[in-house]
Amino acid sequence: MTPNPRALDRPGGPTYMATIHEAALRIEVGGRTVLREQLAHLLHLADKRNITVRAIPFSAGAFPGSGQSFLYAYGEVPSLDTVQLDRTSVAEFLHTSTQLRKFSLQLDQMERIALSESRTRDLIRSIMQQL
Repeated sequence: MTPNPRALDRPGGPTYMATIHEAALRIEVGGRTVLREQLAHLLHLADKRNITVRAIPFSAGAFPGSGQSFLYAYGEVPSLDTVQLDRTSVAEFLHTSTQLRKFSLQLDQMERIALSESRTRDLIRSIMQQL
């Protein structure tokens, strides 16, 4: 699930952190031109004050949760926290404390191994130059 760009652009808009594996940055769905445009858009988003884009490089190796896409939505009322798992046919929503704890730990691990914001931008630019 991607955020509504208008919601992110408004004054006081919510913060959004995207952690993307290098494989997803390199996959050419739609061809090289489309990928180049997608990467340019990521760089544009990464310049916004409330959006953080970080990449997990191939060199980080395996990590818990690799191979699945999920969104961890949280806010001021912890009992409303939810994880959305992307499945091939439907999204699954998780909200028990055990499930949330599992995905919180996965996010912590992903943040530890992800490149910094500036190194992520460098990686994206490098991929763009290779196209």
